[in-house]
Amino acid sequence: MSSHPLQPFVLTLSLDSRTASSLTALRTKYFPAHRNHLSSHLTYFHALPAARKSDIVADLLHLASVTKPFEIIIGPPFMMGAGVGINIKSTQDKRIEAVHDKLLRRWTTTEIALTGQDKRKLGSPHATVMNKCSKEEADACYEQVTKTWKDRKGQAVGLQLWEYQKDGSWKFLHDFNFQVDSSNETKEDPSADMNKLDISTPSPKEHYDNGPKNSTDEGHCGNLSKK
Repeated sequence: MSSHPLQPFVLTLSLDSRTASSLTALRTKYFPAHRNHLSSHLTYFHALPAARKSDIVADLLHLASVTKPFEIIIGPPFMMGAGVGINIKSTQDKRIEAVHDKLLRRWTTTEIALTGQDKRKLGSPHATVMNKCSKEEADACYEQVTKTWKDRKGQAVGLQLWEYQKDGSWKFLHDFNFQVDSSNETKEDPSADMNKLDISTPSPKEHYDNGPKNSTDEGHCGNLSKK
């Protein structure tokens, strides 16, 4: 039997359930139902090499264990080319970027092969409402969303690892919840020293518990009824 090439991993920042649900509801409204199989998400890394799974999982387990959940602000909406997004930022110290930067520096040091896209520092953290639309459709979406939008607070609560599938869907693998135990509470949050991480830490079981359904990040404009 011929072996199949390993599919890359996707890493996202996990938000509290209320925030995730509200952003997903907004996304669902503007992505067509027959194409929108993906919950709202904030992507950290787009194509991590599956061949380094044990190292990646060990690093994520460690970082999650020494990182506390932190407060974020959701909003305001913004135009993103032919689409609309919602800004997501931490309330202090750019913690969203700090967690990403810690992983980026760790994986650069340990020579985990990153794509050109994943080698870059995190740009403007956001959740996509809709994309791949005409300017007129994007303008209409932006007008509708901003009309009633109010910025709100939420929590970043962990990391989620997914496996990219050949059909473009993402298979959920595992949650890495932020949680600082009593022995780690004195560590600076969220900047655990990844260079001191014990990479011999055993990885979780090969088959993870079931998570969110498989999903694809494809779609065009959805509900844009104009008044």
